[in-house]
Amino acid sequence: MSRLVLGAAAALAGLAVAVSVPAAPPPYDQHIEIPRWSFTALALPPATGRVNALASDQVNRVWVATPEGITALQSAGGGTVADPASLLRRAPFFPLDATDGLVSSNATGVAFAAVDGEEHFFAGFLAPPGFQYGRILGTSGLSLPNDSDLYESAKEEPVAVEDVASAGEDRVWTATAGGLWEWKTEDRNPVFEEIHAPPGLPDAPVFRVAVPPTDPSIAAFATAATGAGGRDELWTVASGDPAVTGPLTLPAGLNTVVDLAFDAGGALWVLGGNVSGSTLTSATVWKYVWEADVPGPTLTAYPFSGPGSTYALRALAVDDEQGVVWVATSSGAWFQQMDAAGDLPGSWTDAELPTADRNVYAVYADPAGNLWFGTDQGVNGLMVRLLSLDNSKYIGYGTALSAQVVDLAASGAGSIQVEIQGTPRDLPETSPGVFARTFTFAEDAGGDDGLIEVPSSAAAVEITAEYGYDPADATKKLSAVASWSNEQPFEDDFWLGGPCFLDFLAR
Repeated sequence: MSRLVLGAAAALAGLAVAVSVPAAPPPYDQHIEIPRWSFTALALPPATGRVNALASDQVNRVWVATPEGITALQSAGGGTVADPASLLRRAPFFPLDATDGLVSSNATGVAFAAVDGEEHFFAGFLAPPGFQYGRILGTSGLSLPNDSDLYESAKEEPVAVEDVASAGEDRVWTATAGGLWEWKTEDRNPVFEEIHAPPGLPDAPVFRVAVPPTDPSIAAFATAATGAGGRDELWTVASGDPAVTGPLTLPAGLNTVVDLAFDAGGALWVLGGNVSGSTLTSATVWKYVWEADVPGPTLTAYPFSGPGSTYALRALAVDDEQGVVWVATSSGAWFQQMDAAGDLPGSWTDAELPTADRNVYAVYADPAGNLWFGTDQGVNGLMVRLLSLDNSKYIGYGTALSAQVVDLAASGAGSIQVEIQGTPRDLPETSPGVFARTFTFAEDAGGDDGLIEVPSSAAAVEITAEYGYDPADATKKLSAVASWSNEQPFEDDFWLGGPCFLDFLAR
């Protein structure tokens, strides 16, 4: 959930080692052109009104948290880049809300982590407050375990969740009105260990949390100012550490933090400004860089000057693939590209969303370099390239797996090659820049390239798909991870969707 800023015109050394010292940034192309024509507007239910958060799972579905529940978008198959809206559709079993068993419909954030070897979603809710986990099944819908309401299972009073963050692995962090919480997931009979923020956390509500993409055990978080003339504060914490570190020094003259995000090198980027009463008098993007054997992070500030005299700051995102920093405001989205040193030397550029002065509440850069904007009118997707699978789990022989790649640069290639479970597979070009194919699971492939040979197992077998989109660079790969199992004739999950009524005939 984006915090609103309304208005007009050697503890640290240890943490630095844990985050990892940033390597030299890659030599970004300094002349990237944003293909604005590829924006896709996907309308949400009229009552939604806004988007609180965006995230993507392992099969590259884009999840959207809103006040009316959670929805997800996935590859539609058979689409064309001439009609970008045809490339995506609402994923099966979405949208989800309280009638489907969620704690609440008012979702503020969603993140992903493994439970018993399979990816699960973790969603935070504002009112009624709560935190919940579950997974989406490929054949039968939504699975919510008995202890899915994590605060209830921890025998703690529910608290309003403002933000959720994870590196996609073995723990999830939540920013709440009752402090910072860390939830650890364990394989085999999931166990969730709730940890209030370590001793030393100020007695102030936490409204934002971020996790480095390469280290799930580190978190940075923001606490809200208390009392007149107070300042928001930034802190860092390592899992299992008895104390928090901070507060970090804010740039001179600033008193408000809006959003924060780590880049792939471990630098922490922050969006904030100075607010006097209800007036935003200045706005700034800044970053902290930790270096080995240096007692504190280096702070660099980059003044933000984008919209006109009246706007609100909403959210921040870092596109590691293209080296671009994004700022979402009530007057649209703005971006600036890093130089070879990882600095922002230029000016902010208007992304020119399809609707003038669109109120952008959330911005998200997925691992492939696609940009997603949550607005008061739905979701806009700036698609550069995308590898997607149609489900996160496939069950039983004969099940069909649909793979699709969207890569505008590969238009006219005729076909491209992906690896599924390590075996090269050709995907034909179904329309310019769109490559798609359907495969079938079988115990014996029999030489038919339309079949995928898999072991017969009731346990989950990982399905990894990879597409090397830059033949000259082996590290430039898109990936999607799902699972297959031979559970027959039904799964071990029982799902009831919507209100269910039992009518007893006997009286």
